[in-house]
Amino acid sequence: MKFRSFVPHSRVAVLLATYNGHEPASLSLGITLNTLVALIVTLARIAFTVPIPEGFGQLKWTHFLDRSPRPLADFEAVDKASRGPWGSFVILVKYKGVLATLGAVITISGLLTSTVTQQAIEYPLRRAPSDNGTASVGIATEFSMSNGTDLHLANSETTQLKQAIFNGAFAVSRSTLPSIAPTCSSADCEWPLYGSLAICSEVVNLTSSANETLLTQLREITAVSLGMLMNSTMSLLDHLQKMNNASLAAYGEIFPLTVLSHDAPTGALDESLIDLLAVDHFIAYTDQPFDVTKPLPPNLLDYFKFLEVAFYWCTKSYNTKVTDGIHVTDEVSSAARIIQPAPQLGLNFAWSPTWYECYTKNTCGSTIGGLKTRIAGPPGLPSLEGEDEGYDIDIWTATTSSALLGVSLYDSIFLDQQRGLVSSAGGGTAAAFASALYREFLATRLPEPGDQFAAVRNITTNMATSLTTFLRSLAYNGEPAPRVKLGTTYTPQTYVRIRWGWITLLAAQLFLTSLFLIAIVVETHVARVQVLKDSTLATMCALDGPTREQLGGLGDFKAVRERARVLDIGVERGGSGTVAWLTAGYRPVGAS
Repeated sequence: MKFRSFVPHSRVAVLLATYNGHEPASLSLGITLNTLVALIVTLARIAFTVPIPEGFGQLKWTHFLDRSPRPLADFEAVDKASRGPWGSFVILVKYKGVLATLGAVITISGLLTSTVTQQAIEYPLRRAPSDNGTASVGIATEFSMSNGTDLHLANSETTQLKQAIFNGAFAVSRSTLPSIAPTCSSADCEWPLYGSLAICSEVVNLTSSANETLLTQLREITAVSLGMLMNSTMSLLDHLQKMNNASLAAYGEIFPLTVLSHDAPTGALDESLIDLLAVDHFIAYTDQPFDVTKPLPPNLLDYFKFLEVAFYWCTKSYNTKVTDGIHVTDEVSSAARIIQPAPQLGLNFAWSPTWYECYTKNTCGSTIGGLKTRIAGPPGLPSLEGEDEGYDIDIWTATTSSALLGVSLYDSIFLDQQRGLVSSAGGGTAAAFASALYREFLATRLPEPGDQFAAVRNITTNMATSLTTFLRSLAYNGEPAPRVKLGTTYTPQTYVRIRWGWITLLAAQLFLTSLFLIAIVVETHVARVQVLKDSTLATMCALDGPTREQLGGLGDFKAVRERARVLDIGVERGGSGTVAWLTAGYRPVGAS
C-alpha cells in the first residue's frame, strides 16, 4: 500500500494555511491560488487511484476467503469498484461489506473534492496600511513669532487670528466647531494619540457668586460703557434721521449688552489659571429691556447679570480618524499647568506690567524678547510628547496676540425688541453673545437662564477651538510649513481568507483513506493471504479448470456474465496455506 499518495492532501492544507490572511499570491504565468489548489486537488484525486484501487484489489481476495460461496459476479463487482466511481456506486448500492462500502464512499466523494475545496477560498476586503499615502495633522509644539529681537507677526497672520475669533463666535448656532482638518490622501486614516498647544475657555456666573464688592465694581464699569454707547447711538441716529426719519423713540425698549475686560483677577477662576490667561473679560446683560426715551430707573444696573469669559493657554491630547473622507477628532485629555514660568510676567496683555510700555516705546525686544513660559503637556502621551517635554510660549508673541484678541472681544451693543441691531461700538463679538442670551433675530421670547449659560459656553468653546486651529496651522520661526503629526493611511486590500469548514471533506477523505488502507493491511495479515491486489494475472490464474469450463468461452460473453451471476465461488487456500484459489461451489450452473 502506498501511503505517500496522501502527500497532495497535506499540501493543500499547508498551501491554504500559508496564504491565509495574506494578499493573493502573485505567481508566475498568471496562475492564481484557486488554480494552484485545483491542480493539487486534481493530483490528490489521481492519488486516490493508487491506494483505493489497490485496496479494492486486495479486498476481493480477503473478503471471499473462508466464507460460504458467493456469486462470481460479486467478485467482479468488487474488482470494478477499483476502476472508478461507477463501480464504487454499484458496490454502494448492491454490496453490504463494510470495507467495500467505505472504499466506495471515498471514491465517490472524490468527485466533489475540487468543487468543495474551492469554496474554502474567499477574497474579502480589509483595511490595510499603505506605504504610499499621506496622513498628517497640524500640531503646535510652541507659540513664537519672535527671534528674540524682532517680532515677525505678519498682517496675514493677524488677519487669520481675527478670522479665527469670528469663525468661532459666529459658528452655526449651538453647533460644535470641528477641530483642524487633517490631510488624508486615502480618505481613510488614523493617528496615534498626539498632543498640541491649545486655547481653552471658561465661563463663570459671577452674579451667582454673591460677591457684592465685585458686582458693584462691574456695574460701575458697565455704566460707563453704556453711557459711551448711548452717546454714540444718539449721534448715529441724528445722522440717520436726516436720511430716513429714524429716531431712537421709534425703537421703543432695547436690550443692552457689553463685553469688557477685567482689570484684575475676580477670584472666580481656579488660581492655577491666572498666569495662563490670554484674556479675561465679562459679559454684562439684562433680561429687562429699558426705554431710553424715558428717564432711566435709578436701580437699572441692579437688573444686570454678569458672566466671566476667560481664554487661557493649555495643552490637549487628541485622537483623530478619517473615515470615508470625514474626519472626527476627539479630545482625550488636557492640562493647564506651568512648569517653567517667566518671572513676574503673565500672558494677558491687560495685566502685564511691561507690555504696554514696551509696545508704545517699541522696546519689547530688549525687555521681554526671548522670554518664554513652558507649560506641561497633556497626560497620557508617550514619553517623548508628554509632560516632561513641555510646550513653550513666547511672552512677546503671546501678549501681542492677547491684545489682538482682547480688542476683538471688547464690544457693546443695543438690540431692539426683534433682536435687531440698533447700534454697537467695539470689536463685534457682542452680537454673537447677544444671540446666545436673547436668541436670534426676530425672536420674541428669552431663553431660560440655563440655556443662556450653555449657549454662551458653546460660543466660547467654539472660539477656543477656532483659535487652537489657528495655532496648529501656523509655521513658526521661519519654518516652511506647519508642524504635523504623521498618521497611517489605509486602503482597501483584498486578502485570502480560508473557511476551514470547507476543508472538512478533504480531511475526512484523508482520514478515511488511511483507515481503509490500514484495515486492508490488517485483514490481509490476519488472513495470511498473499498481497495480490488488483493483479490481472492473479485473477486469470485463480479460477480452476472445472470453473472455467462451467463459465464457457469468450465467444458468447453475455452468456458468461449470466453464468457468473449464478455460479457461486469461494476462495480457498492452496497447499502452502497462503495461495488463494477460486473454486466453484455446489450451486448448479443455471441455463439462464
